[in-house]
Amino acid sequence: MSNFFGAISKFDYWLWICAIVGLVFVVVQPSYWLGWVFLNMFLYQLIAILIIIPHELGHAIATRFVGMKVIKIIIGSGRTLFTLQLLGILWEIKRFPTGGMTLISVKSTHFYRLKIFLITLCGPLSNFLLIFIALQLPQKVILNNPLGIYLYPGIIFYMVNTTMIVINLFPDYKYVDNIKIPSDGLQLLTLPFLSKEEIAQRVALSYVLDGLDWEHRGNYQQAIESFSEAILKNPTCVQAYQRLGNAYQAISDYQKAVDNFNQAIKLEPQNATSYFFRGFAYYHWQKIDSTKLQNVIEDISQAIHIEPKIEFFYYIRGASYSYIGDEVQAIEDFTKVIKLNSSTNSYYNRGVIYYQQNSYQDALEDFDRAINIDNKNISAYYGRGNVKYELQDKSGAFQDYDKAKSLSSSETIIPKDEHGFYARGIACVRLRDKIGAMKNFQIAEALCLEHGNAKLLQQIREEVKKISDGY
Repeated sequence: MSNFFGAISKFDYWLWICAIVGLVFVVVQPSYWLGWVFLNMFLYQLIAILIIIPHELGHAIATRFVGMKVIKIIIGSGRTLFTLQLLGILWEIKRFPTGGMTLISVKSTHFYRLKIFLITLCGPLSNFLLIFIALQLPQKVILNNPLGIYLYPGIIFYMVNTTMIVINLFPDYKYVDNIKIPSDGLQLLTLPFLSKEEIAQRVALSYVLDGLDWEHRGNYQQAIESFSEAILKNPTCVQAYQRLGNAYQAISDYQKAVDNFNQAIKLEPQNATSYFFRGFAYYHWQKIDSTKLQNVIEDISQAIHIEPKIEFFYYIRGASYSYIGDEVQAIEDFTKVIKLNSSTNSYYNRGVIYYQQNSYQDALEDFDRAINIDNKNISAYYGRGNVKYELQDKSGAFQDYDKAKSLSSSETIIPKDEHGFYARGIACVRLRDKIGAMKNFQIAEALCLEHGNAKLLQQIREEVKKISDGY
């Protein structure tokens, strides 16, 4: 169940700009009519955001009335800001306060069409109810400006609710937080024609949602039971096999994880996500069995073949290539990551591979770019300092080491970045701080063992041996 009113678009951004412009006009010149027009636009947008709450509550209350479970209500889209329990319901508030969605769990096919029809209908009905309540107020309160200024909240309230009803009942697919789902109107139109197989699939997806809820709480055993129940309800539910595989991976049962991903791939051979999940399972498995590293590369390569524009695919494959010492292929993948998203981390990651390859000038350029994007990237400063030292720019190297140390009071090396600790260990060697060097090399060594990074592990052990030998 969802509310699509106010989905993020260029129109929404212009409304907010109008609101700001209007506020400036009203403060500077209160009698100027254009400022009040803009402020009424702002009021329209504000009411549209607030109206999301009763719309979604309409879906949620109806869900409970028919004996089904409300998993959560999502308000907005983008990154989650916070969650809270209100009226016995989990609410998830996101960064951009436009759009909404109510996630429900339907675990029975009994009277399925009728129950979903009532749940779907009660969203728009809540907007009809708000209009009806407003109509009971004196007409002059609604049509006039009760505050004595040029704002018309009553008229705008009618407009917002009417627009929301029309948009939600229009039969179409919409996107809420990048999830494609049918509008309330499309749901109402298609429900009578759902086959038994389609109903079974929807019920299975409810068990998947339950499993995700358990997974979010860290209870993987309950999650596994929910995903397994989803498969019993619908043995062709690809999402259930994918999520079951991820749950087994989380508890380090890699064989069962791979078995479930195999089944997902068998059902949908062109599903890039299944190949990626299986490759990621092998990625964790190779930490205890290095022979699985080739499986990682093969699966991620297949995922890239199907979906060639997902940067994380290239990152995982590039890291895997670097672990086995294939720097050329690793650099190609990290270069692709940069083309898709030129962030400080993408340049830094390629820079450390260039450094391993002794391509110091290329490494220097990448560390420069990483620092230009984020001048608080400690690891990049240590990396650039080490490169400068190799290029005989010892003064520049020590300046970078000093800068990195000055940032240490407020910034830290990413906890799982073995290259960052290795780079700081090398810097400590050159600063004649053997204790600091050994401490950082030990952290980097442990991370290499955890990640299966055989190439860097060899280099670290060589540096540790030099220190032990009195180098």
